[in-house]
Amino acid sequence: MVPITTQLSKLRDYLNRIEDLLDAARGVPFSNKIGIDKDEMHDILDSILMIVDDMQKDLPNEIQHAKRVLSDNDKIVTDARNKAKMIIENANEQIAKLTDDHEITKRAIEQSAIIVDEEKRNAREIRLNAMEYADEILEKSEETLREAVDMLSKKYNGILAEFSETADLLYNNRQELRTSLSGNKNE
Repeated sequence: MVPITTQLSKLRDYLNRIEDLLDAARGVPFSNKIGIDKDEMHDILDSILMIVDDMQKDLPNEIQHAKRVLSDNDKIVTDARNKAKMIIENANEQIAKLTDDHEITKRAIEQSAIIVDEEKRNAREIRLNAMEYADEILEKSEETLREAVDMLSKKYNGILAEFSETADLLYNNRQELRTSLSGNKNE
């Protein structure tokens, strides 16, 4: 089987030879007719007919080959479309998953911000309550200490007054004793 391109090239060559024959042919006087070499023209036409016959014989094979190429091409295009469809579906699934992941992350961040704010408020309240409690304890301790100081001061002053009275009494007793001693010495 000769490739169709080779056969077409030979046909072109034979048609060019016919054209050359017609250009070189002599005209018949007083008419539009020309005279050409009949044998040469028959040889060219026989060669052309042989090429056409070969092409007709090869044509079913060429058509079958073309049909196979078209069928293969259709299969390739269908496979490519199916693969492209699968890729697009996978990409859409990935986009949906990433979007879901992004939404989950976004919600988690929002929730954590709310929780952090809430915990800050709770911590502030606990700190204020602790400070108020500490202030109450310190106030009660201060009152208790002041009462103790007042009580101790009163007791101390009472003890001091008793010591002072006792000292005065001792002094007076001594004075009396001295007076008695001096009176007895004089007697």
